[in-house]
Amino acid sequence: MNEDLLVTLIVPAYNEGEKLYANMEAVIRRWQGVHPFELIVVDDGSRDATAAQIRRLEDAHREVRGLVLPRNLGKGAALRAGTAMAQGEVIVYYDADLEIPVDEVARLTEMLITGKWAAVVGNKKACSRTPARRLLTAVFRLTCALLWSGLPDSQTGLKVFRRGPLLEALTDTRLDRYLFELELVLALSRRTKSWEAMAEADVEAGWNRRSSRIGILALGQCALEFWSILRRFGPRGGPERWRHVQTDKGIAA
Repeated sequence: MNEDLLVTLIVPAYNEGEKLYANMEAVIRRWQGVHPFELIVVDDGSRDATAAQIRRLEDAHREVRGLVLPRNLGKGAALRAGTAMAQGEVIVYYDADLEIPVDEVARLTEMLITGKWAAVVGNKKACSRTPARRLLTAVFRLTCALLWSGLPDSQTGLKVFRRGPLLEALTDTRLDRYLFELELVLALSRRTKSWEAMAEADVEAGWNRRSSRIGILALGQCALEFWSILRRFGPRGGPERWRHVQTDKGIAA
């Protein structure tokens, strides 16, 4: 791994005040001494102590920069705002709940830097969920697979990008909430020219019961966003510039 390459980790947070400080401390401990990095934590208009915990992290760690959005704008808006602040040549999107272990972030980052892809996205293979959530996930993935042949898992909360391709793809995104990451994956596939667009790597994952809930209103919003994506990108068959990568779990940054 290129030891001088700056990595930016962007973590969107909404009402994560209870565990945010401890979770980000775990991220910082894993990365210190391994690679130059900055950690950007974006509070998406939380109603709890998330903003205060971000300030505490900034005071304790020079690598941390915080951003507090004035109201809840959505995960896509938070990630976009964090990316605008990023200085790294490698940019990581990572969920605040640490459902995916921190070691997986380092492993996928190494895959990107040593490989030929514009992005490496995580794919949760063994994550326990409620039957209803498993059904929704299966329907969503099947629909995406039928419309966009070979599409990687877009919703897993770990993605690693090269800076240039990510910034180009973001210009093709419009959504701010639930399906921003699906839109981004499709935009990156369309934009990428000099790199193969994506590798998909299996990642371990736990189960965060609170973050796994989704209500009727959210489902309706997802349906509207999905229709918007379909209208803009259209279905595409045939081989795409992404591939599934079977990775060695022994690899570590």
